[in-house]
Amino acid sequence: TALPISKIEELGKAEPSDEATATERLISAIAIAIVVTEFDLARDQLSIEDFCSLAAAMAVWSDTENRSCPSLEMVLKHFPNVPFVLKAVEKVCRTVCDRRYPSTHWIMAVPLFHFCSTMAKPFCIPDLNWRKDEWWGLGK
Repeated sequence: TALPISKIEELGKAEPSDEATATERLISAIAIAIVVTEFDLARDQLSIEDFCSLAAAMAVWSDTENRSCPSLEMVLKHFPNVPFVLKAVEKVCRTVCDRRYPSTHWIMAVPLFHFCSTMAKPFCIPDLNWRKDEWWGLGK
């Protein structure tokens, strides 16, 4: 059964205009990423543009006025197995990077990865030293 490829393309196209749309987009991107990367379903049907769309859709919506991230809270509610989410996000980012495609879409998913891994918290300055490999995602 084919995945709704047109839906994937739509995920990363336009910046969402409201929190509900951004959250729905984020939850959908994570669900698709888990299915594709963890269960290896329909991976061969996805183009690099599809993976770029997934990464772009993983941007975390923030409410700067209230200093909160409601979309992140929904991710944690819908996906309580956080290591599963982290693995899928990392695989999407690595797929975009490994294909030597001139895209920076993967950077949109980095805050989600950092927040879910508890390396960083929304609206808090991280303790990591930017001169170390861990800050850049190169070490563990």
